Amino acid sequence: MFAKYTGRPEKFCSMHFGNEIGRYNTAEIMGHPETAPETMEQAAVMLKEKIEKGEAGVSAGKGFFDYKD
Repeated sequence: MFAKYTGRPEKFCSMHFGNEIGRYNTAEIMGHPETAPETMEQAAVMLKEKIEKGEAGVSAGKGFFDYKD
């Protein structure tokens, strides 16, 4: 599992964007047993903002870096 290598597994979650993000504006946020609820909430807010701005395609590649702090 990737989370254990981050040094802060409570802040780790995965993001997945559908094949037709521009059409459906959907994304998945997946936690693991050690993901903090706050991490999931903050990730959801970030992704919602990016989808609304039309930046979700960029988030797929940058998500971990945008949210690392």
